[in-house]
Amino acid sequence: MSTAWKPPVVLFREPWKAVGARIVGRAIVPGVGLWLSGVPGTAWTGTIDWLILRIPVFVVAAAALLLLMFAFCNICANRRVVLRCMPTGSIERPRSLQERWLKIPLEYAIGKTITVTPEHVQFMSRAEPRVTLSAEGTIRKLPLHGTKVGDFVAEANALLKGRGVRFVLGEPEGPPGPNEPLKGDSP
Repeated sequence: MSTAWKPPVVLFREPWKAVGARIVGRAIVPGVGLWLSGVPGTAWTGTIDWLILRIPVFVVAAAALLLLMFAFCNICANRRVVLRCMPTGSIERPRSLQERWLKIPLEYAIGKTITVTPEHVQFMSRAEPRVTLSAEGTIRKLPLHGTKVGDFVAEANALLKGRGVRFVLGEPEGPPGPNEPLKGDSP
């Protein structure tokens, strides 16, 4: 039975705490940069005395201000959606405005069974744990922002009921043992 008439289902949204942390983090650099360099054409000349240093600091602050504006635009465009199921049955990670502009391909996974594999923790961040969704196509390093992987799979399966798509929890690949060859190495 076709599900093309059904609307998209949001499987995971970025929490407001993560959105706020990203916006505050992106606001610090232009704020400090404009404080140090000043704003051309105004009475504020900044705290750096030398013009040769103020110019590059202003350029960095202007670029960071552009990234801050993109953060607000992406929140409006994607509504904090990190993962969604389209009416065709494909699982997609919506692209940001920057990714659309740079023509970066859409990440998707299509199939009746989508394998959710936890990633190894590289560093501690509030976006951990991260998972990889794989079937026909792959979505890599999807941040779950503190949600347990088992809970994510159960919640996604509840939302996908009647869509013909099911998430299954896969086992993460462990690091190779001391006597095992690495992937790609010939024995």
